[in-house]
Amino acid sequence: MDDKEKRTVEEHSDEEEIVEAADELVKEKAHNEFTASENTAKYQFFVQNANFDSISDFKQILDLADVEDEKKYNLSNKEECAEFFSNCKNREYIILAIVLSVFELVPVGDFAYLKDSLTDFLPTITQLDKDGKEIYIQQTNPYLSLDVALSVVGGKMFVRDDGQQSIGYGENFEKVLSNIWIQFPDLRKPVIRWLLKVNDIAEYRTSFEVYQIVGAFIRIIKEDFQYAKQHVFDKLYSNPDNLGFLARLARELLEDKRFRNDTLNMVLKWTESESNWLWKSAFLICLNTYDPIVDERLRRAMINVLKKRMIGFQNSDLLFIVLFSEDVENVRSVVAAAFFDLYQSYNKRAKKDLALIYLRMVRYGYYQVNKSRIEIPFVTCDSKEQMNNICPVLTFIMLQYDLYRQLCYILQAYLEEIATYKVSSRTLSRITAFFYVLTRNEPDYQEDILLFLQGLKGDTAKLIYNKLMEIYQGKGGKGI
Repeated sequence: MDDKEKRTVEEHSDEEEIVEAADELVKEKAHNEFTASENTAKYQFFVQNANFDSISDFKQILDLADVEDEKKYNLSNKEECAEFFSNCKNREYIILAIVLSVFELVPVGDFAYLKDSLTDFLPTITQLDKDGKEIYIQQTNPYLSLDVALSVVGGKMFVRDDGQQSIGYGENFEKVLSNIWIQFPDLRKPVIRWLLKVNDIAEYRTSFEVYQIVGAFIRIIKEDFQYAKQHVFDKLYSNPDNLGFLARLARELLEDKRFRNDTLNMVLKWTESESNWLWKSAFLICLNTYDPIVDERLRRAMINVLKKRMIGFQNSDLLFIVLFSEDVENVRSVVAAAFFDLYQSYNKRAKKDLALIYLRMVRYGYYQVNKSRIEIPFVTCDSKEQMNNICPVLTFIMLQYDLYRQLCYILQAYLEEIATYKVSSRTLSRITAFFYVLTRNEPDYQEDILLFLQGLKGDTAKLIYNKLMEIYQGKGGKGI
């Protein structure tokens, strides 16, 4: 029977996915019609940019003002910290101490915003005059020298190697935070509410770097993990814009053996949640590896999530997976395994739906290709296992003419574009392996694939053609 007769011609179930030529895909890509959505850029920002080793070199400025009429406190000392908060009548000093205990290094230009926003959350303190009447206590004093305030609370002025002036406690800041957190539990909720606000608008209103925001939350969480589960994480769950931020926090906590089990159990609950986005936070956590036990439990959980949700995914969900699969082999492996398991359990109708999902993911992968990013996830597979897991879906696509045609349009646009780039031998071998797998179970399709490659522009297709000819002839194939 002729190979084309073996393929069943069916109507495409998703009209918007039909393209009539590879040129249509090229035009769509050129016009940026398929770009990251649902704040994917923000997720990526928090997931990939919080480098805790990224602080620039800085040196301390030693010439702070000497305050003779104010007592100076060493807040890293438990007793002095308790005395300071109990006796201090100037909220400016209290606010400064809290800010510097939470953040490792605060640019002077950002301090005013952090101070003002924290003031809104701290409980007010009323005082009585000699007649027993309440008197107003000014929240902050704009005329109080920063040098004076730093001197009282034991803070320091620093200058970074880029010339930016900053303030902080230096190496003692975490001890100060611990003293405050343990001795003044009534301050916990206001400080957490403040940090949540800073997280919400920091990227728009301050120059804070990502590691500052993430680091602040991590330190608060580590002071009392069980408390943080209720008062930090539960608050973050209310806003899907925190998707990437949650993943960043969990990834940092999983690196700490003290919190690994609790954090893993929390993440596994995300995968079981009815939320339509918490699974994505868990997915992003798989961008890292931790230890064999954690990695395997995360892998199994994410495969189950994808199997449960795959058919119901929107285009934005598929694009999300593709964007974060591009550089991480174990993530691509998880997705490929889910494809394999789903295919084995589906009837023909559901298998076609799964094949359409695969084609959309390949298509979105093509839209991300550029000179520095040449490979398409789930086409240029990393391993034989990954390729074998995708193989059943590819075999189904080859048997359905409309699906096969759609795949060829994508591959044509892809191969003709990368022919203008420098393609490594590894990438070339992976693409060749993909084409071989397309025909491995149906040798009669070899001629189709070779003719397809012969008709494409550029050297990349020719190189793949030659490699395939060697493989086919070596295995007794017909070639053309």
